Amino acid sequence: IGGLGDAVDRVLLEHVAKHPVKFHKFGVKDIYAPVTGDRIYLDQLNGLDAQSIARTVERIIEDK
Repeated sequence: IGGLGDAVDRVLLEHVAKHPVKFHKFGVKDIYAPVTGDRIYLDQLNGLDAQSIARTVERIIEDK
């Protein structure tokens, strides 16, 4: 479907292709969610809590 991540991705590809950048999209998959819960639980489940985001960013930074 596309969202903000796709828009940013497109701009990066069009305007900063001369300078490589590391880019990772965070978001919720566009699928039916088989579980319910509060925001904290769902963020953790989808890797959108602070600890998961920090781990992903560290992995991206270390991956040279």
